[in-house]
Amino acid sequence: MPKTEIILAHPVRSTLYPDAPTIAESGFPGFEAQGWFRLSAPAGTRNRSLRS
Repeated sequence: MPKTEIILAHPVRSTLYPDAPTIAESGFPGFEAQGWFRLSAPAGTRNRSLRS
């Protein structure tokens, strides 16, 4: 089974994964990651469906 690496895109280590290094500790100082989510629905979709 291949080895899986977890690297955190956060400036400090996580309490959930204390052994997982941050991006900066992995050799990428100054790295920043941002994310966003979008929900799209066709025109005419009922409001009731969108609130679920």
